Amino acid sequence: MKHLATLCIAVCISITLHSQEYLGGETYTFFPGTQEPNAAWNTVAFDDSNWQLGYKCLGYGNTNDSTQLSGPLPSVYIRIPFEIDEAKAVEKMNLLCDYDDGFIAYINGVEVLRVNMGIANTPSSYTMLATRSHEKIFTRQHCSPLLGYYIDSTILKTCLLSGENILAIEVHNDSLTGSDLGFECTLRDISQKTYNPYSWEFFAIKQISVDSSKLPIVKVFTDEFGIDNCDKKVTAHMQIIHNAQGLYNYYTDVPSAYDGPIGIEPRGQSSLGWAKKNYSVETRDADGNDTSVVLLGMPAENDWVFHGPLADRSLIRNALAYHLSNSIGQYAPRTQFCELFLNDEYLGVYVCIEKIKRDKHRVDIEKLPATATVNVTGGYILKYDKDTYGNIGIVYPAADEITQIQTDYITGFMLQFQRSLHDSVLLTERGYKKYIDIPSYIDFTIINELAKNPDAFLNSTYMYKNSDDFDSKIHYGPVWDFDLAFGNSNFQNAMSTNGWQFSQSTNGKLQHKKIFKDTAMVRQFNERWEYLRNNELRTEKLISDIDSMVAYLGPAIERNKQAWMLENHYILNLWGFNVSLTYEEDIATMKQWLTQRTAWMDENISKIYYPYNYKPTDIATFEKLENSAFVYPNPCSEFICVNYTLELPTHVIIRIQNILGETIYNETNNHANSGTYSQVFPLQSVPNGTYIVSILANNTVIKQVTCIKK
Repeated sequence: MKHLATLCIAVCISITLHSQEYLGGETYTFFPGTQEPNAAWNTVAFDDSNWQLGYKCLGYGNTNDSTQLSGPLPSVYIRIPFEIDEAKAVEKMNLLCDYDDGFIAYINGVEVLRVNMGIANTPSSYTMLATRSHEKIFTRQHCSPLLGYYIDSTILKTCLLSGENILAIEVHNDSLTGSDLGFECTLRDISQKTYNPYSWEFFAIKQISVDSSKLPIVKVFTDEFGIDNCDKKVTAHMQIIHNAQGLYNYYTDVPSAYDGPIGIEPRGQSSLGWAKKNYSVETRDADGNDTSVVLLGMPAENDWVFHGPLADRSLIRNALAYHLSNSIGQYAPRTQFCELFLNDEYLGVYVCIEKIKRDKHRVDIEKLPATATVNVTGGYILKYDKDTYGNIGIVYPAADEITQIQTDYITGFMLQFQRSLHDSVLLTERGYKKYIDIPSYIDFTIINELAKNPDAFLNSTYMYKNSDDFDSKIHYGPVWDFDLAFGNSNFQNAMSTNGWQFSQSTNGKLQHKKIFKDTAMVRQFNERWEYLRNNELRTEKLISDIDSMVAYLGPAIERNKQAWMLENHYILNLWGFNVSLTYEEDIATMKQWLTQRTAWMDENISKIYYPYNYKPTDIATFEKLENSAFVYPNPCSEFICVNYTLELPTHVIIRIQNILGETIYNETNNHANSGTYSQVFPLQSVPNGTYIVSILANNTVIKQVTCIKK
């Protein structure tokens, strides 16, 4: 990030494309918009010898502008020469830029990009105003990176020349008397780079014109600062056009479903760095206070999630999983597909989702008063996720509301549950069954195993506990986060239709494999699976549910595909594999995968008791290794140390992987003797982030720990 910021300080000058990626430089020519420039100003042939020479950042009203203009100005025109050895060899370019307030970019007189400047390929003038305010990122110390705008071969073939070329930029203010104006950019040849819609460098989606849709149209308008990655919500205005089911919604319609203020911020962890963001939204009143509203047919509340399926080419994986959970009687967030616009820019298909929270229509548990000091048994919403570092996270009550007594109670309760999984009383009523609701655990596991969700068990695992006056046990769910499920990722071996996911994704403290040693629970699990397979989870019904969602999305699928340039590009190859190249192939692949997955589960459900193929004599040995193994420090910076004790000579592998499933270390130790062992793994050369430390015995995963390097 620091490297890129340095490179993007300058506007470009002449440089040979063949030899390097960046067409970067420090000088350019410019013409202040005090009058209309020559009609040929954006072409190679134009003589700009009378134009002024600029250096680095250009503008006025900002202290960081290296080249200062005399303002106020409605516009400024910039010419940036560059050279290309062979034009036909250039298939993709990227324009990294920072701007205030809007601009139109040309290559050799052909418009290639327009931001905040109205309709593409329409005439402009020097007095034309940007359609909205936009502050320069560098000026306001924005938390997001510079914006990268993708230019593909379809456009480049019409304008690029072998030899000398001109990148011409006209920058416009949002007011004739605007207090500031500015621009800087870098043009890059990315022909040799794999298109990656997850990268901020490819932020700019193709401008798609949407006049109407049968999906709800959601429009969000922010101030000039936009929505950044800082840890706070910004005030914005949201309009939703949602006419009667089956009718078209027109972009120009009067908002029929919502028209009012909101608070909005990007949400997620790994996905925060992706171009298509997920957003957390609060509906508010005119005074800025949270207010509950009925949104898109879902019960009244004020907290919502707008999920942008980018990792999921099908667009439906989350919605499908939540639907299946609700269909078997376990609450999961309700959903509604929509098409989202941010400041009139089309962002594609989104899924409006109920945020997991305490509510009579969501997680229906008792409200725990902040003053409660005696009856502190519930309610609580808990989670295990990447941000909890393998420990219990308390979602409700909120961190600024929960008391120390309440915290001590629920953490102590969960600790007792964890310890019960290691006790000799495991399979008795004094064991783990004292702490968790078995039916909810079974249904939670069935949905996640059906989808072979790599984010379940290890991450994205929600639980809740009501007051003992109503229910004394932990309930599993709601299910959450399925964009990598249903065969969409090889992380945690989730692409394979074989194998039990709980054995791949076992949290270091909640040992799900221990629960599956309980033959009575396994029998109950089998019976529930058999019932659901004859009812809500029939293969033909699963396929029908997929077809129904695809049909409902209709033409929006194509618009989203065009906007994010998903066709004919590999997507989600971050996890070491390539999925289908078209939307239709991805849907077909998902159907086939789901058919094979359910068939495998049907055949193997009765064999679940020893998922690791343990020999009975191995169990004590493996449990000794599991219980003795620990990883420290966590979080870490310079190194990770793994300690463990062997009761018998054992083939041990220590594997460290990043969050993308890439192996950093894979060290094998064939121990000839029992005893205690310690291994240190240096981390100075690996970037900060989340890492999974796996301990394998005889090629079996015995323990996994999520570590954070920072």
